[in-house]
Amino acid sequence: MACTAPRTPYAAGSDAGLHGANANVEPPSRGARSIPSNDLAAIDDTQFMNEVLANWFERDPIVRRKVLASHFHPDIHFIDHDGTFVGYEELERFSDALQKRFPDGRFAMSGTPERVANGVRAFWTLGKATGMDFALFEGTKINAIYVFVHAPTP
Repeated sequence: MACTAPRTPYAAGSDAGLHGANANVEPPSRGARSIPSNDLAAIDDTQFMNEVLANWFERDPIVRRKVLASHFHPDIHFIDHDGTFVGYEELERFSDALQKRFPDGRFAMSGTPERVANGVRAFWTLGKATGMDFALFEGTKINAIYVFVHAPTP
């Protein structure tokens, strides 16, 4: 799944990351500042998508819920090859299943996300698998995300 300057609204800039999950980012619960609800230009795409990717392997459900609330609309539609997941509860179930399937898993973003209007495309790796997330924003939160996974051939 899955942006460069310290203008990000979601990080305090520490090296703690989300329990070592993926990026050197602080979750919103640990130092976030609010930004205007429709100011998508204020978002650092690299930081934002790194936080989204790291959150899938976040073990603390309270921290994970806060990141979901700060990055996704409540009626978020997450679409991948396994189906469509709608809302925070289904995203949490998806995250739990992902953590069980890949207990030591960790996403790493490949390159820099690209934005066109309210869409952001980010490439990532998870072990030997690669993929791409295409996120559609409404205001400063994702309201739909399409996930494309390329599993390695055996």
